[in-house]
Amino acid sequence: MDIFSSKGPVGVGAAFASFCLLSSLLRHFESTGTLIPNDVSAILANALALVPEDNNAPREDARRLLEGLRR
Repeated sequence: MDIFSSKGPVGVGAAFASFCLLSSLLRHFESTGTLIPNDVSAILANALALVPEDNNAPREDARRLLEGLRR
């Protein structure tokens, strides 16, 4: 599998696809009752805690995208 984008910076397509897939899975699992809203909140809080505190563009983007999954 080629994870590199044919256009744009390397890995952006894979990163965007991963973000969309994660968002879709969380919403689906919540809508089917597999996860309750508290589970989704805990998963997102844990993911945010994994992002290092350094302030650089990729990490700030990661924080922003994860926070965007919160409702």
